[in-house]
Amino acid sequence: MRQQRKVQLIGRELQMVLQVCDEADLTWAQVYADAVDPAAVGPLIEALVAAAHLNLGARRGALVPSPVIGATPNPGSGRYRLRGRAPDGHAVEEVMLVFVKGTVVVQVTALGAAVPTDLADNFIGAVRVDS
Repeated sequence: MRQQRKVQLIGRELQMVLQVCDEADLTWAQVYADAVDPAAVGPLIEALVAAAHLNLGARRGALVPSPVIGATPNPGSGRYRLRGRAPDGHAVEEVMLVFVKGTVVVQVTALGAAVPTDLADNFIGAVRVDS
């Protein structure tokens, strides 16, 4: 399923595109937005990472570098594993990768009661950016 919506992030209105599917008791998603201004890329990465942690009530975890073939190098790019609670109170885990191509910031996510490491590694390891 694909959705688009305008959201307020980093003090401006951005068009966000979300693609999502459910499989194997997990939700797999990709969301992206164009920061337009190169100076806004870092703040947009931080806003997406902070929102993911806030949504689960998760403590901020360490960023694990995870290079994406074809992506623009950025110190904010990498992988997080979050553990927290869904709005209904049940325990959830999220594995998230954020990266950049030019001024477009991409977040790739696997979310579920538990995200098996092998599935997360396969999913995130398959991410590539075409020219």
